[in-house]
Amino acid sequence: MAIYQHILVPVDLSDDSDNLIARAFDIAEKMDSTISLLHVVEQPATYGGAWGTWDTTGLEAQILEQSNNKLAEIAAKHGIASERCHLEHGLPKIHIHEFADNHGVDLVVIGSHGRQGVQLLLGSTANAVLHGANCDVLAVRV
Repeated sequence: MAIYQHILVPVDLSDDSDNLIARAFDIAEKMDSTISLLHVVEQPATYGGAWGTWDTTGLEAQILEQSNNKLAEIAAKHGIASERCHLEHGLPKIHIHEFADNHGVDLVVIGSHGRQGVQLLLGSTANAVLHGANCDVLAVRV
C-alpha cells in the first residue's frame, strides 16, 4: 500500500462533503498525512442575447464570498487549518488536476454520485479527475 503524504479533498460544499472528509481522515490518521480542501466555483455561462451581455461581476463576487465562508465553516468543523483551504474559480476538473500537480498531492478523495448510462457518457467531475490525475484517486459514493 502506498504511503500518502498529501490528500486533496475537492468539496462541493454540500452535506456530502462531511463524508468525503471523514474518509480522507480515516486514511490520513493511518499514514500521518496532510489534508487540503479545494472548492471550485464553476464559472457561469455568459449571459446575453439580442439585448447585449449582462455584467455578472457583482453576482460572482457574492458567490465567491459565500463559498469561501462555507468552506471555512466546513474546515473549522473538521479541524482543518485555514491555510489548507483553497477556493478557485473556473472548471473543477481543470483546477483539481492543477492543484494536485502543483501541491504534491498523492491522493485525491472525490465524491461520485454513481451516475450511469447517458449521464456517465456526458462525463462528470469525478470521472474527469479519475482519468486525468497524475496521482491516485479514491472515488467515494455519496
